[in-house]
Amino acid sequence: MKLLSFWVVLLSVYIGGCADRGMLNLQSGNLLANKNWTSEKASFEVPFEWHDGHIIIVVNINNGSGVRLAFDSGAAATVLFETERTEPLYLSGSGQISLNGHQIDIVNDIELKMKHIQFSGLTVLYVPIGQSPLFDDIEQAYFDGAIGYDLLSEYVIKVDYSAKKLRFYKEGLNVTEDEGWQVLPLDVVGRIPYVEVSLGDTNESTSKYKFVLDTGAPDYLYLNSDLTENFDFANQYYDTHMSNFEGNFVAKTGKIHSVYLAGTRFSDLVSHDLPNFQDPIGVGLIGSGLLRQFDLILDYENSLVALKPNNAFSTDSFADRSGLQIEPHKRGGIVKQVNPDSHAFKSGIRTGDLLTSINDVKISASNFDQQRSLLSSELDVLAICFGNKAKQTCTNVNLNDRL
Repeated sequence: MKLLSFWVVLLSVYIGGCADRGMLNLQSGNLLANKNWTSEKASFEVPFEWHDGHIIIVVNINNGSGVRLAFDSGAAATVLFETERTEPLYLSGSGQISLNGHQIDIVNDIELKMKHIQFSGLTVLYVPIGQSPLFDDIEQAYFDGAIGYDLLSEYVIKVDYSAKKLRFYKEGLNVTEDEGWQVLPLDVVGRIPYVEVSLGDTNESTSKYKFVLDTGAPDYLYLNSDLTENFDFANQYYDTHMSNFEGNFVAKTGKIHSVYLAGTRFSDLVSHDLPNFQDPIGVGLIGSGLLRQFDLILDYENSLVALKPNNAFSTDSFADRSGLQIEPHKRGGIVKQVNPDSHAFKSGIRTGDLLTSINDVKISASNFDQQRSLLSSELDVLAICFGNKAKQTCTNVNLNDRL
């Protein structure tokens, strides 16, 4: 599992102390860039694609063809990866920073266009494929980067998860509880947004903690239970392998008894306990798996976030029942982890194999999330085809509860 914005949360730790123009622009949230609204209208919409738990929008960089960026409220800077779509841009860095041994380029004077928004003079981070812990090769790079604070610092943004649309507002937007919105204080610290969430490991007590509100984190909830003084993580869990710029690590995946967000109780919420998450403000991340149950309005200028249950609202959460962990690939879904005790492992599926179809439906970019959700479904058996370039195998894989 990729935690795209987890490392961006920690970005400021690594870029302090430099004074050139590009670095100052990066550290300030691109205050030196020109950001223009080119429409006479007060708002406009853009569609997004929901892919691998990420909100993917298309933008144009340096007047080139469209690139796919994750809209990531946890991203303190705009990031581009080396992919098939960014290679033709010939991005040239003016310098580098080192992030846990990864050499990341600083690229100045980027132009970015998205419908009625035009930015020029942006400073961004560019990650060569050989320096990326998220993608092993360009064939796995199914999106091209992330953008968050550079948009959120300028505009009020409404995320309509059920309709798969973002609406941008040039000015503020009034929302009230009479309209069904729950309005919460939003603390933006170091270009990262935090909200308060209550956790309970029993029926009797709950404790309040700060969490990063992170549309770039694909699952429901992430936390480091070592940071939660009055809360203990679940005793029953399974291991989930994750990767980011801090390296590869293993998280515990279990169920939290009670999670309260925006006046709503989520019971037995599937969550990840991250052993190496460190944050002086909060204890973890609220991901899009939970946020997508709501319509969401982010207003940095007025330090608020508003949430309202949407048409697809549910308090249910789903844990993997297959023992397989897969991520998108150009030719299907690449296996990143196989539980050695699972029937999938006994059926011969191994890390590095490609799943090409589930239940006779070919895995593609357009249906990846739907097909992967079958691994967490209540079905007893899945028909899975897998293999590598040399050999393909089809077999039945039994599903069993892991929690």
